[in-house]
Amino acid sequence: MAYNKVNILKNGDGAGCATPKLPNIIVINADDIKTEPTRTVGDPTMVGDFELNTGAKALTIYATPSSIEMLEEPSGEADARGVKLGVAFEHPGNHLDIKAFVEAYMNTGVVLMVKEGCGSATPRTHVVGSKCNPLFMSFETTNNKEATKRKLTFKQEIADKFLAGEYSGTEIPLVESTQGEGA
Repeated sequence: MAYNKVNILKNGDGAGCATPKLPNIIVINADDIKTEPTRTVGDPTMVGDFELNTGAKALTIYATPSSIEMLEEPSGEADARGVKLGVAFEHPGNHLDIKAFVEAYMNTGVVLMVKEGCGSATPRTHVVGSKCNPLFMSFETTNNKEATKRKLTFKQEIADKFLAGEYSGTEIPLVESTQGEGA
């Protein structure tokens, strides 16, 4: 469906207030995606479901909720404008699980799911990135008298015509939780 012109009004009291995000960011390796939902410019609704390759599972990373940022960076010249999407967040600690993830995913394209609307009757799942235009990670580490944490920033390298998608499809398979050092 193409863009449906509507008047864009204030959508209620506190419309500009921060929206709480759920703390577990879902990380999907772009190479594990067999099929993904479709999109049309002007309609952020994703149509269809994610299907992962046989045996593939996504993982979750705990993010300090107040640190989660959805990023949109306009990019390009006339007739070639787009947006580079991203997600940034902090993860507390420096345990083996987060160090292993950073090493393993340093050069891996991913798609992220960020859920918001904690306690809301209409929670939303934002999908950032795609199989063909995934996000790539950069990171900063703080390990001093003030804090021990990692800030992970995932961004697209190529501008896209789509903003983050709104996903309401089936849940994707996740790695089972472990009771390791980082659980």
